[in-house]
Amino acid sequence: MSDKRVAGNYEIFVSMSIGGKEIVLGEDPKAKAGARYICAYCESNELFERYSDVMSSDDYVDLLQLYCDRLHEAAVELQEEIKWEKAVASTIVPASAYTPLGDGENLKGKVVVIMPQAFKREYQRATHQYQYVTGGFGASPNSRGNACFCVNLFDGEKSRFDRCQVLGIADPNQLPPWAKAGLDSAKAEIMKDKERER
Repeated sequence: MSDKRVAGNYEIFVSMSIGGKEIVLGEDPKAKAGARYICAYCESNELFERYSDVMSSDDYVDLLQLYCDRLHEAAVELQEEIKWEKAVASTIVPASAYTPLGDGENLKGKVVVIMPQAFKREYQRATHQYQYVTGGFGASPNSRGNACFCVNLFDGEKSRFDRCQVLGIADPNQLPPWAKAGLDSAKAEIMKDKERER
């Protein structure tokens, strides 16, 4: 079984993700004239990959330059996207700000700290690590499931993490002001949802 990544007849030999964008370079030595190499954006999930803005050429250096230009554009966009976030928190949550997770800990309704490695490098900071657990089988101790459904205390985004990605329970006395405000918002939103269900 081959570990090669392919898009159609093209072998993807270089790729890099920056923020929400992945840029790839591929080659098909048997392609028609003018299309030996491709440079494209790729969107993917567990089911499929979709390539867009595909440019092709027989000139590798030209496509390499396009690849570099697209990486630069994505990096500039990412800097703009996260500059306000970095101004709030530029580092990861210190170990002194949480209690390590125990086996019998019920996580539902608690603020947890997610390990930095659960995020892409550009998002490894406190603004992504502080999460409010709303449910999931992984939130319960001794459950067969791993999923913990959470709300990000910085931007309110909902996410799913595995229980093994939880470093510990956040110390409520050490939560930064923005996380306290996010926690209040998350709880208020959950109360609204419950009222709508009645």
